Amino acid sequence: MTEPPCDLPRKIWSGHPDSKFPDSFFAIVGFGRGYGIGWTYIDEKPRRKWSRRAKARNRRNRLKKRLQKKYPLFWKDFYYKELSERSNYFKAIDPPYVPPQQR
Repeated sequence: MTEPPCDLPRKIWSGHPDSKFPDSFFAIVGFGRGYGIGWTYIDEKPRRKWSRRAKARNRRNRLKKRLQKKYPLFWKDFYYKELSERSNYFKAIDPPYVPPQQR
């Protein structure tokens, strides 16, 4: 990581996208002084988490559609075979957590 020029702070200004840049900002940040203008999207609402039932239903439906498209005549055989082989995945049961050192 590079250092800001002339012992200036790393971040000069931050604000809401609708607000104006202060005039002092443009006095410090000029062309060729080593600063750039960047932005980061901040999502104010928390991410929506799926319930186990919804996640399981979605996984089964995606599998069914994928198999019907690839194997139109035999999709049921493959569907039930996959459900039996990977039952925990299609029931949305997460595997137990294993720390990276024990893997």
